[in-house]
Amino acid sequence: MSYPAPRPLHHDTFHAHRLMTEHPPVLRDPNKRVVFDVACPAGTVHEGEIAYSRWPAMEWHVNFADPRLFTAYEERLDSFSSAPPANRQR
Repeated sequence: MSYPAPRPLHHDTFHAHRLMTEHPPVLRDPNKRVVFDVACPAGTVHEGEIAYSRWPAMEWHVNFADPRLFTAYEERLDSFSSAPPANRQR
């Protein structure tokens, strides 16, 4: 069974220099300001393009039988012991 590939709801590309010049970041959080100042010190020239896309919500199906994800089905849920099972290797 094949499923159609999802397509973005919207996609756009921005020129980094123009974006930073016309819409400079407004940073109110002091930690974000520190990170920005380290990443983009005064005089930094921004080049290239920034691609943006928005995608539709996707359904996520979990395989509850996968032992790498779920192991509680092997043990009694009504036993409250902190000791690991004797037969399980770590």
